[in-house]
Amino acid sequence: MATIVTTPARIASDAASLAAGDTLELDVGTYREPLVFARLRGVPGRPIRICARPGAVFDAGLPMPKRLPDKIPDGTRPPLGPSDEGFAVVERARAAVRALDPATEFPGVYKLSDQGQVRFIGCQGVIVEGLRFRDCWPTAVAVLDSQSMDFRKIRVEGAAYAFQARGTSTRRLRLQQCEWTQDTTERLLWGDLAWADVHGNWGEGEGNDWRCFDGSFFNANDIAGEVEIVDCAIRHAFNGVHLFNRDRRTDLSVGVRVHGCSFSHIKDNPIEPEDAAWNWWIHDNVFHNCHKWFSLELKKAGWIYIFHNRAWADDRPGPEDDANASGAVFKFFKKADKPKMSKAPIYVFNNSWGLRSTLVHEGFVRGFYHVNNAFRFYGAADGKPSPVYWPWTPFFGRRDAAEPDSPLPPADFTRRWAAAEREFDIHFRGDVTNHPHFPERLQAAGYAVAPGVAADPGFVAPTRGDLHFADGSPCLGRAGALSLNIMNAQRERGPDVILPAGINVGWDQGDADPFSALRACAPYVAPLDAETATA
Repeated sequence: MATIVTTPARIASDAASLAAGDTLELDVGTYREPLVFARLRGVPGRPIRICARPGAVFDAGLPMPKRLPDKIPDGTRPPLGPSDEGFAVVERARAAVRALDPATEFPGVYKLSDQGQVRFIGCQGVIVEGLRFRDCWPTAVAVLDSQSMDFRKIRVEGAAYAFQARGTSTRRLRLQQCEWTQDTTERLLWGDLAWADVHGNWGEGEGNDWRCFDGSFFNANDIAGEVEIVDCAIRHAFNGVHLFNRDRRTDLSVGVRVHGCSFSHIKDNPIEPEDAAWNWWIHDNVFHNCHKWFSLELKKAGWIYIFHNRAWADDRPGPEDDANASGAVFKFFKKADKPKMSKAPIYVFNNSWGLRSTLVHEGFVRGFYHVNNAFRFYGAADGKPSPVYWPWTPFFGRRDAAEPDSPLPPADFTRRWAAAEREFDIHFRGDVTNHPHFPERLQAAGYAVAPGVAADPGFVAPTRGDLHFADGSPCLGRAGALSLNIMNAQRERGPDVILPAGINVGWDQGDADPFSALRACAPYVAPLDAETATA
C-alpha cells in the first residue's frame, strides 16, 4: 500500500505500477500528454486512489472558441480561421463531421468521445479525486469497460465531454461534487450561437464551426448503468446527463440517479436518457436557464421518477432571431415515431417551475403521470417582455421566437390520453398553475387535465429562483395522495410507496420531508473507501 508522488515526466510509468491499496498523488505541474490507466484493480477494502495536489492540471492546449468572428462588409461572418483562438478544436470538429455519411449519420463529434485526456480501460475499484482539466478537447475523462469507479471533486473547463463512459460491462460509477464549465466566456454558447449552429442537421446553421460544443457533462453509450451523480455543478454547457441505449436492451441504462445537482445555462437538455431507460431517479436538483429540461424520447421505459426539483429562468438563449429558443419542460417523441408501451409509469411530481416556456411542444409519451406540481408562467408582473417572459406562451404546443403572433401552434401535444388499448395513459392532476387556459380551455381543446387549482402558486420571487411559498399560497397542504410503483432488485415491480394527501403541492415542503422513505428506494452507488467492499 504505497503512496507514489508523481510528476508530468513520470506519470505514465508510475500509473502502470499501481496495485491494490496504492495511492498516486499528482505533484504540482501541467500534465499535457494523454494518459491511460489500464486494468487497475482495487480490491475490497483496498481501492486504488488517484489524487492531485493544488496546482496540478491536465492541459492539452486545445481551448474552445471564445468569440464569433467579426462580420465582413456584406454582413456575414467568415468561418473561424487559424488566427482565431479555438481554431484547432474547430478544425478537428470539422474533420469529424466530414468523415460521417450524411445519408445515415447525424453530424457531430460523438465518434471522438472516447478520446479522453485521461482514460480508464478495464479498471475496477478506483477513487479519483481533485483532478483539474483545462482545454482538454474532446474529452476530459473516458471510462471504458470499467466498474466501481468513484470520481470526486473533478473540475473541468472546456471540452466537448467532461465524462464519457462506454461498454456493456461498465457499471457502478459515482460522480460527486464534480464541476464542468464548458464555455468559460459564459456568453458565446448561450447568448451568441443559435441552437442549430451546434446541433442542427446537415445544412442547418453554421454547425461545422460550432460542433465542437456538441457534447455532455456525462455521456454514456450502452453501459449497464448503476450511476449516481450527486452534488455536481454543470454550467454554460450544451448537455448535462446523456445516456444512449441504441439496442433498447433491458439490462442497459438501468439505475441512474441524479440528485443535489445544479444545471445552469444549458443550451440543450440537462437530462436526456435516449432510446430506452429503467429506474432513473432525478430529484432535488436546480435548473436555471435551461432549454428543454427533460428529454424523454424513449421507445421503451419504466420506473422513472422526477420529483422535488425546482427550475426557473431569468434569461433566454440567443441570438434574438433563433427560432429554436422557445424551450420546454419536456421533450417527447414526434408524432411519426410513437413509443412502445412502458413497463411502468414515468412519474413527475412535487416539482416547482418558474416558466418562460411551454410544458410540452408536441409528440407522444406513454405512462406519464404529472401530479402535484406547482408552476408559474411568467407574465407582465415578472419583468420585461423579452427575455424573461412571453405572454403568448401556450400550456401545450409551441410558439417559436420567429412566430410569436401565430394564432395556433404549428404542432401540439397528443390528446390521446386514455389508458385504453392503443392510447397513451397520460395523467395531469393535482397541479397548481396560473396559466389562463388552465383547466377549462385545455379541457375544451381535448386535453383531459384534472382541474387542480387555477391560481398563482405564490412563489416568493420566481424570476430570482426563490420558489419557496409565500404566506397564503394555494399550494400549502393541497397535494393529493400518490401511489408510486417501485422497481425491485429483480428489475420487476416491487411494493408501492404512498405519498400521503395533505403535503404541499410543489417543491417547498417547509420543515417537513415527506420523501425520505421514497429516496430510500432509489438506486445507490456507495462511495469507495477503506471500509467499502468492491463487488
